[in-house]
Parts: sequence; structure tokens; C-alpha cells
Amino acid sequence: MNSKVWEIFHDGSIIQAIGSLPGEVALTVEISYLRNMFPGQGECFKLLLSGCTKLEYEEYDQAPVRDLSAIAEREPEILSVG
Repeated sequence: MNSKVWEIFHDGSIIQAIGSLPGEVALTVEISYLRNMFPGQGECFKLLLSGCTKLEYEEYDQAPVRDLSAIAEREPEILSVG
């Protein structure tokens, strides 16, 4: 996936991650200021990652977190994608 797509969600927080790896993963990204630019109510975007083989969250010098529900519990902010 082109990582430039993720730049759209910079400063958003992942508040839900469900699915299975490898396979499909559904992410809910909360980013109110961007969502307010679209008609209708809401504060989040739903993203469906098809054919996803890896999703992990790494905080500072901690070990990477790969469990989807554990990632969502931390509500990480999207700062960069590599």
C-alpha cells in the first residue's frame, strides 16, 4: 500500500481494530476535524484493509504489539507509517 494514503489520517487515533491476520482488518480512526469536512454526522472513518499480512504498533522502546484488540485499547495516534 502506498503510505501516502495514511498521511490523510495523520493525527487520527485508532479506536477499534477487528479482523484477522492474514486477511481483512477493519480499523476505526477517530479524527474529528477531518470528518467534519464531509457531510453527515460522525467523527470517525472506517478503513478496511484487505489482504493485510501485518499490523503492529510500536511505542517508543517497547516491544511491538500485534494483537488487534490490544492495539485498539491503546488508542494510538497515527504519526507515521512505515
